[in-house]
Formats: sequence, structure tokens, C-alpha cells
Amino acid sequence: MAKGTKSTETKCIRENSGNDEWRFNRRSGQVRRADARPLRVAEALDAYMRFRAAHEGVGYQLSAEFFADVIELGVIKCFGVTFQNDQLLADEQQPELFRRWQTRH
Repeated sequence: MAKGTKSTETKCIRENSGNDEWRFNRRSGQVRRADARPLRVAEALDAYMRFRAAHEGVGYQLSAEFFADVIELGVIKCFGVTFQNDQLLADEQQPELFRRWQTRH
């Protein structure tokens, strides 16, 4: 990195009260747990919701970060889509579309 430039990469910090590892992103100013599992399922949920929105002909302006925040709060169902243990399980609003998406991913 050139002298005088600031890094926007993520760095790790530790919480004083335990062994939890956290990541701070200088660009976004967000701090999240270093555990990547919520982000992986959030990325899958975001990809599916983009697919579903396109199928339904509606706009979509959410992100994987939005879903990661929701998952970290303990939510296991969002917009009819149930997720748990790092995977998407079902979509009660569009079950047939969900089955088609699952066969492709």
C-alpha cells in the first residue's frame, strides 16, 4: 500500500468480554462477528430473493448485508423463506419456484 493511503480492507478486533472475534470494515463502518456462516446464508438468501423478485416482476433493493444483519438478530424466516443451519429450507410463498431454484444451485 502506498504511503499516506488508508486501507479499506477488513481487519479483526476482539471483544473485551470474551473470545468473540469481530471484523471492522473501514469503508462501511460496520462491525460484525468474524463467523462467516451468517454471511454465506445471507448471500444465498439474497441470490434467491433476486431470482424471485425477477420472476415476480418486482423491484429489489436489498443486499446480502441486510440479510446478514437479520440473521445475526436470530430471524429464521424472511419474506416467507425459512433458513437455518447455513441453508435455505423452504419458501412458503413460492414453493414451486424455490424447488426450481434449488435444482440449479
